[in-house]
Amino acid sequence: MKLSPGLISEATGIERISSDTMTCVERYCTSILNANHRINLISRRGDQPIEVTRQFLISVAALSVIPDGHHQWWLDIGSGGGFPAIPIAIFRPNIHFVLAESVAKKAYFLERTVEELGLHNISVVHRRVSPEHHELHPESGKFNWLSIKAVTDWDESLRWGCSFLNPGGF
Repeated sequence: MKLSPGLISEATGIERISSDTMTCVERYCTSILNANHRINLISRRGDQPIEVTRQFLISVAALSVIPDGHHQWWLDIGSGGGFPAIPIAIFRPNIHFVLAESVAKKAYFLERTVEELGLHNISVVHRRVSPEHHELHPESGKFNWLSIKAVTDWDESLRWGCSFLNPGGF
């Protein structure tokens, strides 16, 4: 699947995107489309390439508020097809991501995709996450960043999701 480097540059604020990065982006988006007929990773209604593009651009738009510092950790609960973590990880190899997915087929997809893309800054955990699972972070149990998408009731998710964050985390 082809995406416009100009469109990605506009969404990310990154002026020049290397051909290697664009290849990784296109391989990721193609793998989502190829797997979606077997595993519900994105909506199966409507134009799936447009939906993948939309999800990708929404994900990388977050790059404008993520400082390019070192030694940051991100927990993505209910990772599904990897949005927003994988798109951000492609552009920010200095952030370590933990993708927690309870559905075995989706966790396997994530593991295979991360390996195929050579993203060494991502760990996939096949498990349902609850507030007492602070061992997900190998050091402090706390993360700088948290994303939760379509897991359970929003208020409940936000309440226990925040327990994984460092003070000042997002």
